[in-house]
Amino acid sequence: MHKTVLLLALMLGFLPLDDASAQNVPIENVQETPLEKKVDDSTWLILGGVSRHTCRNCGFREDNPGLAVQWRSDWLNNKFSYTGNDEWRMSAGAYINSNNRNSLYVAALWQPFEYKSEDVTLKTGVQVAIISNYLKQAITPTFVPAISVETKHVGADIFLVPKFPSVSAAVLLSFKVRF
Repeated sequence: MHKTVLLLALMLGFLPLDDASAQNVPIENVQETPLEKKVDDSTWLILGGVSRHTCRNCGFREDNPGLAVQWRSDWLNNKFSYTGNDEWRMSAGAYINSNNRNSLYVAALWQPFEYKSEDVTLKTGVQVAIISNYLKQAITPTFVPAISVETKHVGADIFLVPKFPSVSAAVLLSFKVRF
């Protein structure tokens, strides 16, 4: 359990990874990076979603209500941005999973590939997450392909879960809003 709490804190950015990032820097010495100037309105409220499983007679719940927050990770973007775009996001929340159990999760979403039109942004990448309360394990780690479709105020995240020996393949669709 102790390792899980440390991992959650690290993913949420509460723990520094090196001594340099742990130093107290006076606020007047902090400079905005181009990424911080470029990106705003980056916090989303995730309102749950739906799932579609390949095993149609396994009794999976496919409406998955929940509530979560997704935000831009300045630390990850400043340390690991390869394109200079808003590549990294974090999310944390709760939902009713496909086994009809309450799950908590924390996730890091990396989407380096982006296509923008006038009104819609399409992003692709991967999400790594830890999720609680599935049948086989108390904490389940995941690594799945992710696609985001976003407008100014509404968006959707699509996750592709591959087939594993004890897990049905699935497509997950979550809905999000920002104000």
